Order: sequence, then structure tokens, then C-alpha cells
Amino acid sequence: MNNNGSELDTRSGSSVFIYGNAVLDNKVTISLSSYFIVLGDFTKSGASNQGSITIDDAHIYVMGNVSS
Repeated sequence: MNNNGSELDTRSGSSVFIYGNAVLDNKVTISLSSYFIVLGDFTKSGASNQGSITIDDAHIYVMGNVSS
């Protein structure tokens, strides 16, 4: 999953499985109240003021490395 400028927003009770790496770039907000599972690496890139990761009562699992 590679993202550049879009938003991923799941509804309560949803599950997101990424069978590889997740790279989230500029101006990204992720709001989850469910499961977000990455079997590879998770990267949040871009400047710190160009996006955020919002977690609302979520279960986040990353099997690889996490970098920001």
C-alpha cells in the first residue's frame, strides 16, 4: 500500500490487512476503530506537519519495522 495525499478512513468494526509494506506520505489521516494489520514494514513519511495518524480505540499490528 502506497499513499500520497489521500485519506484512509475505516468504519467501526472494520479490518484492514496489508500483505506487504504500508507507506503513508504527506497529508494523511488514518482514523481506525477496528484492526489495522501490516505483515511488512510500516512507514509514515513526509514532514511532521503534513499529516497525522489518528487512532481511536484501534488494534494496530505491524510484523515488520515501524519508522516515521
